Amino acid sequence: MKDKNMSNGNIFFILLKTRLLIARPFFIGKLINLSIWAFCSLFITGYVMQQFGLSSGFGTFQIAGIIGTAALFEIYPNVITMVLDFASAKTISYYLTLPTSAWIVIASMIIGFALQGIGLSFCMIPLSKMIFLHQMNLLRIAWPKLIITIIIVNLFFSSAIPAIAATIKSIDKIGNTWSRFIFPLWFLGGFQFSWHNIYSISKPLAYFFLLNPVLYVMEALRSTILGYEYALPWHLCITIISIFCIINFLLSYRQMKKLLDFV
Repeated sequence: MKDKNMSNGNIFFILLKTRLLIARPFFIGKLINLSIWAFCSLFITGYVMQQFGLSSGFGTFQIAGIIGTAALFEIYPNVITMVLDFASAKTISYYLTLPTSAWIVIASMIIGFALQGIGLSFCMIPLSKMIFLHQMNLLRIAWPKLIITIIIVNLFFSSAIPAIAATIKSIDKIGNTWSRFIFPLWFLGGFQFSWHNIYSISKPLAYFFLLNPVLYVMEALRSTILGYEYALPWHLCITIISIFCIINFLLSYRQMKKLLDFV
């Protein structure tokens, strides 16, 4: 049993290393693309829109949204990569023939996606500081909580990728990932508002919004970065996000097994 466990562990790290080596040449390009989008969003909301009556603190308020979005938006390109692999190279089928369990293969895939997302998420912090300078106080950030949050958030989003890709199946349906999943969750998930804002408008609507897991991501990040007093409790957010991580992983295994018919 011990030898088998060591073998599983070795295969896991080999698969993880392979995925990271394949992804490494594309990381800088992803970071540049994300930084351009983040800069435009933060600059406009932080400086330009104030001329139209927007709150002076709204730019820094959106920093949490930018960091959370960095992880969320990674779902789409990674789903595309997986669906294309299903249709052509089928490297996932090869990985499943290795002398280890399917759980190890899927876990290495999820962790690989998460590590890339974690890198992108953390890069948004110095970018935000460069844009807002004195408006963003790095000493106010609850760093231990922020690190934990970014890790769990990226695991949450990454664990959804195999489930979505295995559900989409077909290349011509990849667009459904954005229009039916990513955009609604993101736009209604607190990127531009807090749960407290919705609660002050309509309590029933606010409780309905609690069904959106992205809302807990934004609230957790906002409380750790800004110390936002009206944010949902951090421990509650992390607990719910962690539960969704487990659900996503189980769904990923189920959908991948259904698609690829592995044992």
